[in-house]
Amino acid sequence: MEPSQIIQQIVQIVFSGIVVGGLYSLAAVGLTLILGVMRVINLAHGSFFMLGAFATYFALTQTKLNPILCLVTAVLVAVLVVFIIAIPIERLVIRRAKTDLMRVSVASFAVAMVLEEAVRIRWGKIYRTLPTYIPATTNFYGVAFDNQRLVASLFSLLIIIGLWLYIKKARFGMAMRMVQQDKEMASLLGINANLVNVMVFGLAGALAGAAASLLSPLYMIYPSMGWPILLKSFAIVILGGMGSVGGTIFASYIFGIVEIGTAFFFGSQWAYITVFLIMIVILLIRPKGFFGKDIF
Repeated sequence: MEPSQIIQQIVQIVFSGIVVGGLYSLAAVGLTLILGVMRVINLAHGSFFMLGAFATYFALTQTKLNPILCLVTAVLVAVLVVFIIAIPIERLVIRRAKTDLMRVSVASFAVAMVLEEAVRIRWGKIYRTLPTYIPATTNFYGVAFDNQRLVASLFSLLIIIGLWLYIKKARFGMAMRMVQQDKEMASLLGINANLVNVMVFGLAGALAGAAASLLSPLYMIYPSMGWPILLKSFAIVILGGMGSVGGTIFASYIFGIVEIGTAFFFGSQWAYITVFLIMIVILLIRPKGFFGKDIF
């Protein structure tokens, strides 16, 4: 193989890994927000992703707009649907079980199973696929860039930048950081910690819905599709550092590049194994992940 072809393959792998990693970061950042602010593990996060995927499917199959408007509509529908579902779950289930870590984990797992079975009962076990709404590829110096993945990656980047600015600049973002750092002090300063928690939970669900909306055209849609993304999100959160938004984003891109590279050279069946093996090695060397401190 010529050097130019090797370089093209490496560029293709890195590009595809960055695209997938950027999409994974949306779901993983939602999970890390819950861990950082609420100090709970939400095992229903993957089911929120699944709900976002189904919302996207029905939105896109009913929408007759140009490709970009289709994408925007699908993302908005998925975000709103998952946000509306997540809010009562936090208030009725998570908040009541939050006094004990094991209890909230079991409760969120039960929620995940209820949501999955409800979708399976309503729409069955059929595997659904979405057509590519932004077809064709773009060639750049001999490297093919899939337009669907490129646009989805750009949307995910815009969402992450918007979230970062919101956390840094908005009043509610500052309240989130205060609750994350010291809940008691935040309460003394007049911040409603319960309101912050419910909004963070809803925001995390909305991010999972956005990730599902952008990833749906690339994968099969079925009721149990949330479990693989939940495992990947946990791996990314652990690699980046528990509760660290910046670390999670960084780890998402590393995760995506490693996954795509492994699938390219050794086959997709080795992608999961390699990524988690690397996670184990990194945690043995640096138990706190890439970033041990929260870096909002």
